[in-house]
Amino acid sequence: MGMVLMVAMAVGGIVGLVINGILGTTGLIMTARNSNKRARVWLYFFATVAIAMPIIVFAVYSFPYAQAKPGSDYDIVMKNLFLQAVGYCASPGAAALIAALATYLAPRKPAVST
Repeated sequence: MGMVLMVAMAVGGIVGLVINGILGTTGLIMTARNSNKRARVWLYFFATVAIAMPIIVFAVYSFPYAQAKPGSDYDIVMKNLFLQAVGYCASPGAAALIAALATYLAPRKPAVST
């Protein structure tokens, strides 16, 4: 049964990495596009990632998963491991997307007059 639980956690990790890739790429593209119009965008981005990442990881850690009895309830344990793996692997991408949205709070670049 341990192998099945390990496979469930590995599948959750793969799903989380796919979500991470999609959210992270979207966040980076939004930030790169926004950097042409606003000042100090990358500073806002990295500062927000540094703040959001621990909060998201703590939220995944603190999420109230269903209780399972030792030696039984393997379906509940498998679901919990899957959800934890998805949460931990997707958290950098979620932080990047939140940071990309925070870059819209950066001040606009002054207009260049000719």
